[in-house]
Amino acid sequence: MSENDPRHWGQWLSFNPAKGTVVREPPGEGPGYWAGAPGVTYHRKLERFYMVYRLRRPRGLEPDRGAEIRIAYSRDGVTFQDVWSGTKDQLGTSSIERCALVHLPDGGWRLYPSYVDPADGRWMIGLVEAEEKGPAKLILNRVKPEMVRRGDMLTTADVLDVLAIELIGVVPEDDTVLVASNHGSPAALDGKSRAGRAFRDIARRLNGETVPFEEVEGGDGLFGRLARMVRSGGQG
Repeated sequence: MSENDPRHWGQWLSFNPAKGTVVREPPGEGPGYWAGAPGVTYHRKLERFYMVYRLRRPRGLEPDRGAEIRIAYSRDGVTFQDVWSGTKDQLGTSSIERCALVHLPDGGWRLYPSYVDPADGRWMIGLVEAEEKGPAKLILNRVKPEMVRRGDMLTTADVLDVLAIELIGVVPEDDTVLVASNHGSPAALDGKSRAGRAFRDIARRLNGETVPFEEVEGGDGLFGRLARMVRSGGQG
């Protein structure tokens, strides 16, 4: 096959497992334990790798072979964190094989699982779509900077790193919300309320406006860093 042939994949590179990097360990030690059949896709907007892979255990040891698939994400393509798992029982099948994960243009996700059809025992490829259409957006509500500083509340950066969701608002803890509720007046209409100002900014962002994040803390505080991070496109 010539290099000009569209089916040409180039020469296979030699690979030494002893010099490789393990990104997922098997669920146990000994014969029959295995982690593999990976498929990886890259989300350009979130700058994250997403991997779907399969776990296998020895026959007779629940949940047995071909019983579990997982989805994990990574910033660097090496260190992955699991975010979802599925089992053969959920599909009503005796075994799951390699699967493929695809990010759709509308922001949704599709999983193509290969598994044994429980009706006739033949292998088939199914389609699973995320229930939510379009990209999710995140609002952090009732944030208390003093609790973040003490380590009693996750930082905004921690939440964004775990969830990988676009941030559209940070609403600080504000006593005027309770006062407004007691008076039957929306806090969003209170021009002096910090929470009300945050609500109005969220509405503007949902309408497509580019609204800078308010620096709730002065100087080099958490929200000061967050505001600069958002303005610079995600770089701290």
